[in-house]
Amino acid sequence: MNTAIDCPRETVISGGVTPKGRLSMSNQLTIFPTFGDPRLPPRFWAKVRVLDSGCWEWTAGRNWVGYAKFDANGRTEVAHRWAYRHLIGAIPEGLTLDHL
Repeated sequence: MNTAIDCPRETVISGGVTPKGRLSMSNQLTIFPTFGDPRLPPRFWAKVRVLDSGCWEWTAGRNWVGYAKFDANGRTEVAHRWAYRHLIGAIPEGLTLDHL
């Protein structure tokens, strides 16, 4: 099972909605993070592979439902939520991040 953390806009269906019917995280951003962004540690990027499509595939551990997991500061978190908080900021109340 592939878990992409970020895909280019062309992989998102019309209207900025993902196949799951949620707003794409990339369409919510005004500044797009790039692979290797120094705000995330090198050990995070070591677990990410950029696919030919431009998607970022998580190559390390996953939780019981298949989402990418990342260990930080003694806690295991879902990687896309951890990355959002460190690249963008606090996750607004009511916002559902789609790992795509």
